[in-house]
Amino acid sequence: MKINDLFYCRRIEKNSHQLYWHDLNKTKFFGLLTTSSLVLRTCFHPLALIKTHLQTQQKLEKSTYEMIKKIRLEEGLRGFYRGYPVSICALLFEPVFMGTLEITRTFLNNNKPKSISKVQWDTLNSSLSAGTAALVQQTFLGNFFFN
Repeated sequence: MKINDLFYCRRIEKNSHQLYWHDLNKTKFFGLLTTSSLVLRTCFHPLALIKTHLQTQQKLEKSTYEMIKKIRLEEGLRGFYRGYPVSICALLFEPVFMGTLEITRTFLNNNKPKSISKVQWDTLNSSLSAGTAALVQQTFLGNFFFN
């Protein structure tokens, strides 16, 4: 047995309690997912708005602090939450993303080819699952907002 094999076995033992889609209480999972997404969007929306203002400004001499001051003076505190309702509408599709991610991840874990190592398969599984989930979510978002 090689040293790498010993390290790999210890890693499996240490992380042996993975949660899969069938292990989750879906009601609790989606409720907590929506709540945490709402809190994060509420906290970080002003930062995203400031970043967008800085990227789209005509004059490049403004600093972040000057942009915050400008928004506060011209629009008040409400100015930091411009576009927030659209951001909240996107929360409707957060469960679609997570559901697709978990279902795809479980499906791929159950159908691992024997010719690929576990480490390589984990990388492929993560990439394929996230890509599929993003594609499905964007399909729903595009149909919801642009039709």
